[in-house]
Amino acid sequence: MDGTNGSSRKRPGPPPVPAHVKYRTRTSRFAERSPQDVKQRPSALLSALVGGTATSPAPPDAPKIVDFLNLEDNTTQTNSAVNVDQPLFQPYPSLLQFVEYAAFGVYEQTLYFRNNDSVARRIRVMPPDSPFFEVIGPRSPVKLKELKQSMIAPGMEVCFIVKFRPQEVSEYKVDLVCCTEREKFVVPVHALGLRAVLNLPDAVDFGVCPVKSTATKTLIAQNVGTCTANFTLAATPSCFTASPPEGIVEVGQTIMIELSFTPEHAEPCSGELCIKYADGDEVFMSLAGVSENVDVYLSAPTMALEPAYISLSSQKTLKVYNRSEIPVRFTWKQFGTTQEEEMERARLHADLDSMQALEQAALDKDLEFDAANSIGSADDEEEDLSGDEANVPAHARAARAALARKYRHLRRALEDDQMAFADQNFEIKPLSGEIWANSEIEVAVTFRPDTAADYACSVYLDVVGRDERLSLWLSGLGIGPKGVLSYDVLDLGDLFISSVHKYELTISNKGDIAAEWKLLEPTTPFGDKFEFTPTSGCLAVGASETLDITFCSDILGEFSEMFNFQLQGSDDLLSCQIKGHVVGPTFNFDVDEIDFGVVSYSFMHKKTITLSNTSDIPMEYVLSVPQDGTFVKKEFEIQPSQGVLQAGDTQQVEIMLISTSVKTYDYYLTVDVVNVGDGLLSVPIFADCQVPDVKVKEAEIVYGECFVRHPYEMNLILVNTSTELSAKYSVVPQEDATKVVAEFDPEPATSSIPPGSEGAVKINLRCVKLGHFRLPLHINIAGSVLPPLQATLTAFVCGPKLLVEPEELNWGPTECLLDSPRMLTLTNNSLISAPFKTFIKNARSKYRVDLREGVLAPYETATISVTANLDDTIIHRDQLHVIVTEGDNLVVPLQAKGTGTTMYCHEDLSVMDFGSQFTSFMFERRVTLENKGRRQQHLKWFNATVHEQQMAQAQNQKRKLKEEAEKARAGGKKPKKADEDSSVG
Repeated sequence: MDGTNGSSRKRPGPPPVPAHVKYRTRTSRFAERSPQDVKQRPSALLSALVGGTATSPAPPDAPKIVDFLNLEDNTTQTNSAVNVDQPLFQPYPSLLQFVEYAAFGVYEQTLYFRNNDSVARRIRVMPPDSPFFEVIGPRSPVKLKELKQSMIAPGMEVCFIVKFRPQEVSEYKVDLVCCTEREKFVVPVHALGLRAVLNLPDAVDFGVCPVKSTATKTLIAQNVGTCTANFTLAATPSCFTASPPEGIVEVGQTIMIELSFTPEHAEPCSGELCIKYADGDEVFMSLAGVSENVDVYLSAPTMALEPAYISLSSQKTLKVYNRSEIPVRFTWKQFGTTQEEEMERARLHADLDSMQALEQAALDKDLEFDAANSIGSADDEEEDLSGDEANVPAHARAARAALARKYRHLRRALEDDQMAFADQNFEIKPLSGEIWANSEIEVAVTFRPDTAADYACSVYLDVVGRDERLSLWLSGLGIGPKGVLSYDVLDLGDLFISSVHKYELTISNKGDIAAEWKLLEPTTPFGDKFEFTPTSGCLAVGASETLDITFCSDILGEFSEMFNFQLQGSDDLLSCQIKGHVVGPTFNFDVDEIDFGVVSYSFMHKKTITLSNTSDIPMEYVLSVPQDGTFVKKEFEIQPSQGVLQAGDTQQVEIMLISTSVKTYDYYLTVDVVNVGDGLLSVPIFADCQVPDVKVKEAEIVYGECFVRHPYEMNLILVNTSTELSAKYSVVPQEDATKVVAEFDPEPATSSIPPGSEGAVKINLRCVKLGHFRLPLHINIAGSVLPPLQATLTAFVCGPKLLVEPEELNWGPTECLLDSPRMLTLTNNSLISAPFKTFIKNARSKYRVDLREGVLAPYETATISVTANLDDTIIHRDQLHVIVTEGDNLVVPLQAKGTGTTMYCHEDLSVMDFGSQFTSFMFERRVTLENKGRRQQHLKWFNATVHEQQMAQAQNQKRKLKEEAEKARAGGKKPKKADEDSSVG
């Protein structure tokens, strides 16, 4: 059945292949196959198209392993005889191909695997990642029966059926992933579709070609394939080229391909042309050719031109012979090889890049960008710009474009430059041309020197037909002008410094051409003291010129100056030596040494000396002590330290020493004369700096009792025991850590003590912390290497002291619920203010104070009112506390006894007035009583009038009974007992 109706087509299987051929050893296959065997020739591709066989490139020798598995996870046989870089199973074929298929058909091929290991192994093929391919198996390789077990014995085969169902005649590719117990590897499957093939020869031979000339071959290629040919051409090596480099040819159409051979060296050349199709096919065409040198040579390899004066020239000719059968073109070159030309071209490109970078940086620095103005003034075209260009003004963009265009043209010109011969002194004509076969050409060489010297250079003849350039050595001699000076040596003798002297020098031209001369500037110290007028000129033949020389030196010493005159075009110099001796002024001091003797440390000591100018010229002097201030600040001061001393004058000089080092001075005073020299005269300076012995008269300063923060002052006495030296002292500033106890301020903090005298330092003390303290105070003696002197400040610091009067308050019997005030007097008996606070000890006290807090100035008195309001008829005791800030607290005892009742009524109960009422009615009046005491009160109401009457009756009855009793005792009768009902209830 036709494949288009969906029936399965199975290609007839190939004849059985022996195992040693099917599974060849990979190393042997690699050794047998050469690179030329791997590359496909055009005829092979054409034969494949006609014969219908697969012509894809040979697959790799070993399948590609894409992943490794843990062998222990899949089997107990962990030892393998197969190398780890090869799979356990070897596939056949290593590339599975489908050719000659139709759309919607089903095609099958068998893929075999052999177990290369020494033990039984498993293999499975993963379902392909394509809907057009299907894998069935595993099966027996003999009858293609399905296997019941998955283990494959060593050396045995297993096969899988690969089905292909194309949807159209096109190219299909897929990789089958095969999994063994140790790794995963892939087997490529390729279905070939429509193909394009050009009928090209397998090889092209260009024959013999002269060096640097071009031989061409033209091929007519026809597309004999089944689809449009889209191809590219690439020839190797570079001496072979193909045109066009790419093309498109419809089925049955033709295209003309031109192959070129341009050899650079005389040797056989071989290469290949790679034709790569768009569908991935590649074919290679062999290219071959032989290059040789033609017989071209120079009449002479060297040429020595006649000597010539500068600005004139000499000329010679030579011949170039062509003894070949072809015309050749020639060019005179600057370099011997093309490699040297390319190196020079690369160097020039680098120079252009650096120059462009410098100009670009300078341009960016000069341009000022104003984004707002540029946007406001932009035209319609500039409005279309975006990014950073929209913020760049038009003139800036134009300048940048001009700079880029300039260097683009320079680079193009450099690339187009043929590097022809160019020299400042030698010229060759013609510089290039063509020599006919078996002919010759004459070349003229011109020599133009620009200075008197020997000239030589190499020039190279580049001939089409020779791989190496012919070398020509050119040489010549330049003759320059000749001149002489009126004398070679001038001795000036002794000269005064800064004096002006004038001389003359004559220069003459003794040559045959005009001589341009120039004085070379000297670089020696005395060279710039000479002035020549003029310094350059031009002398005609036989002419001379007089030069004026002016000399004025501001430095001393002997000199010998060599002045050279350069003649333009000549390397020989005209020299004149001028020598002499410059002397300066003379001067002295009126003393041989300056001795200060014993000096006190850090005190000023003066000495006066006289400086005399004994010469006939003025001198500008500078006085100094070189050793002064080498490591520390300067100790010597000189007045005046500089000035101008006229001839024969004198100057009084004061030298002041303030010694800051305890040592013996052995210095010297030097005199420098400006523009003459340094240290022309020196005078020794001697001094001995010592520090006197200073003691503290009283090591402990006792301030006694001091109020806190109140200033006190006492004197610290320092005694200078030396009778010759003065002493300077300074009180060491108080450490910040001790200021929490007390602060002291010395007056003065720094001063001096005359010899054998005492110095008093007033110590202002301000105590900060309460209690006893001992505060150290240190005094530094200037220049002393001993530890600082120490004194101790001692004091007892207390706070303000308050006196209270009376010391206790006793109210005695006091009516309850009524305020009873008493007055208390507080007196500040101290030199500082006394802040205080008052409070009653008990929280629910029956006493109160009217002044809770206050401040008493020194020796001020204040009166405080303390009020008692008792709420019980008992003795009330309490304490009034007076808390004094930073002082002693005071306690005043309070005592009072309550009397009366603690019941309280807001109404007056002395009279109970019911007002006018009707008779025979019960009347009622409500009264509120309040117990303001701290204990319960039992109240009993009674009629006081009735109570008084009853009490009177009871007293009368008792009196009667008493009288009867007395009568009964008197009469001897027993008294009569009173009746119970007569007693008062």
